[in-house]
Amino acid sequence: MEPSKENNFLLEYIRHPVTRKKIGVAVSTSIDNEVRYGYSLANLKAGDEFNQELGREIAIGRILNQRKPQRVVHKLAYPTVEKLVYKALKYFKGSTLPEGTEPVSHH
Repeated sequence: MEPSKENNFLLEYIRHPVTRKKIGVAVSTSIDNEVRYGYSLANLKAGDEFNQELGREIAIGRILNQRKPQRVVHKLAYPTVEKLVYKALKYFKGSTLPEGTEPVSHH
């Protein structure tokens, strides 16, 4: 279970809808010709500041360690994750999104 294209990951930063400040990161790759995605968000209610390096590590770790692909996505991350997944489907030619794993917003 190794990412394709020599460990290529696509990355998009999640921005706060009002301030446009980076609050998280979404990452996608292809494993066994299946697009996988993960994300990490700062806990804004707890006053956390987003750390780009740590966020990338967490998001990539979620992709590589997940047994069942992630589906429910936090409402602040959803627009970015959805956009990234469809970008990954174009980038990783021949890869598909496993049935039932398309991102859905958690309200």
